[in-house]
Amino acid sequence: MGVHTVDVRGLCCPMPVVQLSRAAKALSPGERIEILGDERGARRDIEVWCRRFGYTVSVVRDDEPGWCLSIGRGDTFR
Repeated sequence: MGVHTVDVRGLCCPMPVVQLSRAAKALSPGERIEILGDERGARRDIEVWCRRFGYTVSVVRDDEPGWCLSIGRGDTFR
């Protein structure tokens, strides 16, 4: 089971969601994405995108100066 890191720190809308979408297309069953960011609006957009397309999302870290989310596809993420 692999972990892919996507660093969207310093990027503005819509690029964090675009980067996540590209990484998610390459995601194999059982793998997950850890996405690093620092923009609150991007985090909110990512969480909405995950719900819309059936991905699970959990918070790994949420502090200053940024955050880290762990994202997986449906039942393959536990």
